[in-house]
Amino acid sequence: MEVECLQKVFTLMYNMFPWLGPWIKNLTRLKKNIADTKMEVTELARGLKETLNPQMCRGFVDSFLG
Repeated sequence: MEVECLQKVFTLMYNMFPWLGPWIKNLTRLKKNIADTKMEVTELARGLKETLNPQMCRGFVDSFLG
């Protein structure tokens, strides 16, 4: 998922530039926000998949679920 890619980018940047650590005031909050966003997107996709009707496309995500 896109959120996982974003999380990997943050980790990669942190590993490449460890001196950025002090500039990130609240790394715990950032990690929590990423985890919360990932959970929200997963729940949204799960709900859309459960109510998927192949005969009717409700939005962009439905084209990938079908």
